[in-house]
Amino acid sequence: MLTDGSLAVRIPDPNKLVSRSEDISNIYRRMRSTASFLRFSVGITDLSKVVASYPRVLLLDSLGQVSPVVSFLRDDIGLDQETLPKMIQAFPVILGVIVTDMRSVTDYLISIEIKADSLPKINRAFPAVLTMNARSKMKHVVVYLRSKILLIWLREIKKIL
Repeated sequence: MLTDGSLAVRIPDPNKLVSRSEDISNIYRRMRSTASFLRFSVGITDLSKVVASYPRVLLLDSLGQVSPVVSFLRDDIGLDQETLPKMIQAFPVILGVIVTDMRSVTDYLISIEIKADSLPKINRAFPAVLTMNARSKMKHVVVYLRSKILLIWLREIKKIL
């Protein structure tokens, strides 16, 4: 309130408005670019399903984040052109995972004697595996599964004896 009793009205700085509208334009441009990449380069048929389950996907940079993840899933994991879009539609969060983190998971899986040619099957069935931290969560899961497998194996041996 001003000294004469009237309300003060703040007039926005026109330079900030231009800057903000440029930011918004850049965000929309990135969203369109990511949507186009997912639809035409990856083969996503139901983009609305992907956005509904992972809205932040449109804010990911198609060249800096999405493309490297797609390349990793195709080239390193070995997912084919038919499986890749289905996996992404079912588990779009994978697009936000850093490739080096996914690579450490696959390196860990190979270090525990999982064959590289099994990686596509594993990741198709359980895509969340690539989002796990290989050093903490993954080791605990493996220890648990090995103990369960050992128990099953011992039960089977008892049946034979």
